[in-house]
Amino acid sequence: MSGQVPPFIVMAERQTSGRGRRGRNWVSPFGENLYYSLALQVNGGMRQLEGLSLVVGLALLRALRSVGVVAAGLKWPNDVLVDGRKIAGILLELSGDPADVCHVVIGIGVNVNMLAEKGDIDQPWTSMRSELGSLVDRNEFVFELNRQLSLYLGVHEKHGFSVLRAEWEENHLWQGRHVKLTMGASPVEGVVLGVDQTGAIRLRVAGVEQSFSGGELSLRLNDDS
Repeated sequence: MSGQVPPFIVMAERQTSGRGRRGRNWVSPFGENLYYSLALQVNGGMRQLEGLSLVVGLALLRALRSVGVVAAGLKWPNDVLVDGRKIAGILLELSGDPADVCHVVIGIGVNVNMLAEKGDIDQPWTSMRSELGSLVDRNEFVFELNRQLSLYLGVHEKHGFSVLRAEWEENHLWQGRHVKLTMGASPVEGVVLGVDQTGAIRLRVAGVEQSFSGGELSLRLNDDS
């Protein structure tokens, strides 16, 4: 896609070098799931991207629910879960001038028709097919995903994340839960209060509200083994 001017979408039947957050391997069997990348140009610097991954999560959540995966919910910062099992993930990659014109690639991976157990998946997972009990037409789902992304990204571009913050918190599965936030060798334990105007997670830590953000953070339930 060298020389292609954003916005544009790239989809693949399989990713031989796909990855998730924090360098995790993304398992991608051929022809079963959705491997989707949306490239955008952003004018005005990276401040325009505040909360973007959370907005993409909302769009993805609405697309999943619209086709019948009604139990889906959000986990900060970039996962969609069903009954504690991951069904989809989001990864943003940024480049360009932080103060002027920059580019973002929104990577979305959705477990669509994958059923067989995969020994190299290191966390509980599910798929749209498992939840719905039937094969899913990936083209139809992409159409709905594009529709929801157009709506939510349009709102974000005009008004920023702040107008979608309450909606995101309403759909966050871990609101009010006791969690452990891992930051390198220094875990932090607290209660999830929500997110701030930039999309950072807000925790009550030892009675004091604190906000945390960053691509290397990992959030887990405090009683999650």
